Amino acid sequence: MKKSIAAAVLGLCLAQAAFAGEFDGVSAGISLNAVGAETTASGGGDSLTLGQTSYNGSLFAQYGVMSSDSALVSFGASYDIGNTNSGEGSAGGSSFRVVGENHYSIYFEPGVLVNKHLMFYGRVGYHSFDGRILGLSGTRSFDGAGLAFGMRTKINREVSLQTEVEGVSYSSETYAGTTYKPKTVAGKVALVYQFK
Repeated sequence: MKKSIAAAVLGLCLAQAAFAGEFDGVSAGISLNAVGAETTASGGGDSLTLGQTSYNGSLFAQYGVMSSDSALVSFGASYDIGNTNSGEGSAGGSSFRVVGENHYSIYFEPGVLVNKHLMFYGRVGYHSFDGRILGLSGTRSFDGAGLAFGMRTKINREVSLQTEVEGVSYSSETYAGTTYKPKTVAGKVALVYQFK
């Protein structure tokens, strides 16, 4: 009886230990993003909210370590391929178009492994992009905080499919007397390669 209990406990421990090496270590990926962006433009007592959807991609890399038998902690960075249209509209005879360029993020991502093939995760990140306003020269840097939730599923030992939803709220910046404040919500699908 004692031997069978000890064998069961050992088997459980080995099963949990088997999660190590599945999602931890160095990984890199590419994602396709559908980004819904909204920018509020205010000035002179008027306020206008501009909304627009755009599609782009992201490259990312991260490093993860197992913090327990079924918990993973990762740190990473991402950079967008392509721009984000952050809003377009007109008011009082003036046209507005906000374009986000050179978007990048640095993030912390804890995850929970359900089994050796499936992980759910959350992410908190710092985000920044260069904002260009149609008709005005130069750019302004918009900084913000993002929150994401997603899941990663193993296709094989090295490759995973990842899906997530991410929301980012940015700081406000002023151009030529008008203050702009963007925010985004993105749905993402990614392929991730884990280096073994």
